[in-house]
Amino acid sequence: PSVIIYHYMDNILVATAQETELRVAIDTLTNTIWEAGLQIASGKIQWTQPWTYLGWHIIQQEITPQPLMLKVTDTMTLNDVQR
Repeated sequence: PSVIIYHYMDNILVATAQETELRVAIDTLTNTIWEAGLQIASGKIQWTQPWTYLGWHIIQQEITPQPLMLKVTDTMTLNDVQR
């Protein structure tokens, strides 16, 4: 396939081999979403690497988990940690 689209909840990942294909795919996807009455915040579109998607850090040839960042305080509950 020339365009790969992964969708999960309110996250969409669009991948292509060529940037021109990517622009066409994003335009088509954006228009389709707009016609359905939904919106995509332009600030949420990531055009340059590194990209982040569902907790993953993506560069051109590598996908790694994003670093775990946990702020620990003396009064934390299990619920606080799970957030």
